[in-house]
Amino acid sequence: MTPKITMLAMSAMLAALATLAGCASAPERFYALSFPGDESPPGPADDPPGPTVVVAPAAVPELVDRPQLVTLTGAHQVVILEQQRWAEPLRAAIPRVVADGLGRQLGAAQVSTRDEALRSPDCRVYLDVRRFDARREVAVDLEALWTVACASGGRRAGRTVAREPIRGASTEAIVAAQERALRGLTLDLARALRATGATVAAQAGR
Repeated sequence: MTPKITMLAMSAMLAALATLAGCASAPERFYALSFPGDESPPGPADDPPGPTVVVAPAAVPELVDRPQLVTLTGAHQVVILEQQRWAEPLRAAIPRVVADGLGRQLGAAQVSTRDEALRSPDCRVYLDVRRFDARREVAVDLEALWTVACASGGRRAGRTVAREPIRGASTEAIVAAQERALRGLTLDLARALRATGATVAAQAGR
């Protein structure tokens, strides 16, 4: 009996070690958001200077503001993708993508996420991301409240709601849909900045 018990114990131990080794060998993958496409080419070098804009850190739901990517399944369940991780926190990544997009949309504008880079900017952008949900192979849903406040006194507030289909089953497809949703937010902000007269104020002050 003793040899049989010993062999069974060893088999169970080897199986457990194999499982642990399999888990340990699964590679972590890191993802970074970027502004998709560039439909607005830079203007001529002699264009008048555009506004300076600082995009503040975003408020992001704690549900998704974590190192791992998160997907929703069903009405009340979430899946935390332990091996699929963000290269930076979403509260920093979202303003960075928005700043990049605004720089492209506003032509000669200087746009940053850091106050020390643009002291006394013409305008500031504040973001409150209420939803940034992803349902694998379905869609990404973005809801964000935002405020554009300019030194000239111009101020606009709004709400962006975007739904982008996820075109595929991969994590890359999820990230691409998130980027397209952020593009919609950026376009709303660019329109708001133009409406405040930020460009005119910038030209008058230089």
